[in-house]
Amino acid sequence: MVYSNLPRKAVLSWKASEQTAVAGYGIYRCPTMAGPWEHVAFAEGRLNSVYEDSIPGDLRVMYYRITAVNRFGGESEMTETPIRAVTKAEPLPPIGLAADAPRLGEVALRWAANVESDVKSYEVWRSKKEADGFGGETRIATVEAAQSSYLDAAVGCGETVRYRMRAIDADGLESYYSEPLEVTARDLGLALARSGGGLVLRWDEKRAQPFSSAKVSQLRSFWPDRELATVSGASEVALPALGPGTRLEVALAGASEGENAAPACRIDVPSGS
Repeated sequence: MVYSNLPRKAVLSWKASEQTAVAGYGIYRCPTMAGPWEHVAFAEGRLNSVYEDSIPGDLRVMYYRITAVNRFGGESEMTETPIRAVTKAEPLPPIGLAADAPRLGEVALRWAANVESDVKSYEVWRSKKEADGFGGETRIATVEAAQSSYLDAAVGCGETVRYRMRAIDADGLESYYSEPLEVTARDLGLALARSGGGLVLRWDEKRAQPFSSAKVSQLRSFWPDRELATVSGASEVALPALGPGTRLEVALAGASEGENAAPACRIDVPSGS
């Protein structure tokens, strides 16, 4: 007989020979019943009637036949009827992956729980969009199977990212990746307008919640960044005249205790401003 549905292995069991001259058993296998049969092991000892065979791959079918081998190396005919083993299938890929961007710096993921009863955890993988496409994937979290959601609190302002997931079962078998999900995180809706001899920088007040203050800085390559203004309880700030291409950064602060810090948002001064 054979014990199937095991992770990448099969366990064979047979009735021990009554012939005292038997020194052990030859184990043969083939992925089809037609052969050719590959000799994979010798189970030493007449009373040794169990053998565990490693099988590479999940949901793999393998057939086995056994011979009796005496102490002089003589070998009987193979057992007439092959026995069939099937390795355990890997979990199904997670489905129903969806996302919201509830606030700056965060993407909230959710998915449907897998149907397999022995799924142990889910892995969350993320890649970031670059100029020539998405970069390499990084595993950012392992979530227990009892959960079906995850909050990614490390996404840049207005950044586009792609998520994939996979399920891991109690035996360590990994599913294929889920269908990818592309998400663009919130930004501040920054906008620049000319006002008199300077500029006015505005942002969306709702997107800035729950942060209460904003610091605006000029980013400089060879010199320390230059702080231009700090405002509280406002969604715009007056700035001096700045040349086209000047990069500005708006950093929010003042969130309630325990909140994640918001990522800084950036905007370049356009030509003509």
